Amino acid sequence: MSTHNVLDAAVRGEAFVEPLTTDQYHRLIETGVLIEGAAIELIDGILVRKDRRDSDKDSIMTVGPGHGGVCQRIAKLLDRLVEPLGHHARCQQPVYLPPQHEPEPDAAVVRGDIWAYDSKHPGTGDVAIVVEVAKSSLTYDRGTKLEVYAKAGIPQYWIVNLRDRCVEVYTQPDSFAAAYVTREDFKPGETITFDVDDQTLSLDVDAIFPA
Repeated sequence: MSTHNVLDAAVRGEAFVEPLTTDQYHRLIETGVLIEGAAIELIDGILVRKDRRDSDKDSIMTVGPGHGGVCQRIAKLLDRLVEPLGHHARCQQPVYLPPQHEPEPDAAVVRGDIWAYDSKHPGTGDVAIVVEVAKSSLTYDRGTKLEVYAKAGIPQYWIVNLRDRCVEVYTQPDSFAAAYVTREDFKPGETITFDVDDQTLSLDVDAIFPA
């Protein structure tokens, strides 16, 4: 039975999948069973390959140049804005959400300087914003990923929507509903206004998308 069929059977209650914990996931990396730095993240206790393609026609193993460029650009833009506030932006690094999640958002704004996480990954209380850059993964990022971040209480979740060339900004997480109360979309020519530690910042959408 293929992995896909096993998961389908589990949904139907015909098979049982034993989820990994974050500790077990770390041990797989430490022992070399999983390659450190591989484009894999832990979601609902299941190892999920990150979708970083520019098109769903591309191999899941590839990183699209459009996707990669936007990831680097938004991390750099956010870093410049939040560094004076004692935060920094990370690019495609883990966020620790035990017991069964360790996603690797395309960008994240976290509390502290770049030296603060040499011995641990940032957790819920450390993270101000998570960002996913989405094209072929848009449905997944609006669904599963949104639920994971909202349930963990991450204050802001941004989806840089490459398909529609806009930034979807989700705020006010409802942990019980695993959803965000508000969503606002920002298009080229508009400015995203957002708060980090009660400081209001702004970012032009034109700076994110290539001309």
